[in-house]
Amino acid sequence: MEDTETLDREFDELVSDVGDELVDSYWDKKPEAFLPISAQKRFITEGTIGRFVDTTALPPLQDMTKVLSILILHESRSLLKNLCETQGLRDADLPLKKSSKLHLLTNRNTQLTASRASQCTKLLSEQWQCQVPVFNGAEGLSRMGRLENSSILPIISEPESLGNGGYGEVWKVVIHPDHLENAPVLIVSPLKCLNFSLIQMLVLM
Repeated sequence: MEDTETLDREFDELVSDVGDELVDSYWDKKPEAFLPISAQKRFITEGTIGRFVDTTALPPLQDMTKVLSILILHESRSLLKNLCETQGLRDADLPLKKSSKLHLLTNRNTQLTASRASQCTKLLSEQWQCQVPVFNGAEGLSRMGRLENSSILPIISEPESLGNGGYGEVWKVVIHPDHLENAPVLIVSPLKCLNFSLIQMLVLM
């Protein structure tokens, strides 16, 4: 069995490699970055995750690509290990919410310590890097449906203002190819409040 120091070093290298794949989002004023779908799939494999946990105790990895990516970016090998013990947290359970699903990241047989509680709270705010919507240009909609206010939009260049439209200012944007289907260019026309649940996607044909 590998010694702890070796596994810690390898996990730190994995965290660094995954972090290098983060892409800046240009939509909001505050700095945001997201992990594209292709990067998540490239790193979440039996060979990679199996170095740190027993993957036979986990659901199929394709069902928890986002969950595992979040934990790696969160730099938490201990939470990754506890996930193996809890058996059940999948991408379908996202987003994580303090009141409902966050306990699945802790060992059910031990008390949630202050340190672990702090970890989980930090994870709640950082989870959005791996929960980025995919837009269908043919329909102009996100496959995720209603977006959360914390959602990061996969806009990879400075938006270009095209003037005012029926719903407010209209912007021309470039969407990361991992997060765009069926159209090369989209227009985002949000209401001034920038409530993501109100964003409309309009297609330039």
